[in-house]
Amino acid sequence: MNKKTLQPTPVFSFDEFLKHVAMLGKSGIDISQTGQKCAKDYNTNWHNLQGHVKQAFYGVQRFLQENPAFIARIAQSNMGAPYSMEREMKKAWIDFLRKHRREQAIDYSLGVLYNQTPVEWGGRITGGGGGFTYVPRSFPIVARMMLSGAYANPDLLADPEGESSKQEIRRRQETILRRVRDTEKVRELKRIYKYSCQVCRAPTIQIGPNEYYTEGHHLRPLGKPHDGDDHESNIIILCPNHHVMFDHSVMAIDPKDEQTVLSKFTGPTKLLLHHKLNPDNILYHYKSFISG
Repeated sequence: MNKKTLQPTPVFSFDEFLKHVAMLGKSGIDISQTGQKCAKDYNTNWHNLQGHVKQAFYGVQRFLQENPAFIARIAQSNMGAPYSMEREMKKAWIDFLRKHRREQAIDYSLGVLYNQTPVEWGGRITGGGGGFTYVPRSFPIVARMMLSGAYANPDLLADPEGESSKQEIRRRQETILRRVRDTEKVRELKRIYKYSCQVCRAPTIQIGPNEYYTEGHHLRPLGKPHDGDDHESNIIILCPNHHVMFDHSVMAIDPKDEQTVLSKFTGPTKLLLHHKLNPDNILYHYKSFISG
């Protein structure tokens, strides 16, 4: 059986995924059924289960590299719940897995993932397929990492059929790819705010000497149906806790002064602000806050 090395190489390694999950866990976010479940089962003595977790992680990442249009949509989902693929995405997953089932790379083999996936999801198992459960568990964390800028690769496109194929894909998905690749804006804002949350001012998660973890939040979400842009005027830097609160419209910026942060459960506070936000984006997010 002919096998070929997958291109491009993964955006980030499985060890980086485990490190990211550990950081999220320390922040108090409930990811017990997604990232933490993967990490827990991988750190068992059952070798077969370790393989299931790792193959699912790399399969999810490779799928999103080849299908970047789904990244923003998945990243906006509940990080604590396994992602449920809708019809369009399920078809793309089945096509992807069948297409690449004979390919392998140094750290993983999509053939192994194919062999542990039920037939209805593009694999070969007619009964069981418990290893596949780590695919939907991995999706929310992996998509968020790929979009956040913390582990961004300058080129998320697979190029299995040559440069001409890559250029055609880029033309068809220009807007989405710009959002995915253009993460330097998030990294620059993190530097401006010294990796501190604009709401609580605290660099809550330390990941190294003088290095802290924060996330970029888009006031008007990326992807359909919101069509927000990946521009500084649409981004604020938050700790994971406040990021979740903004995602669920528990917090919002008051459009009256464009700096007061309103909360459904605590009193107002002032947003630390060293860059200009687009009033339209503030209003867009605020509407979900008052309607929720």
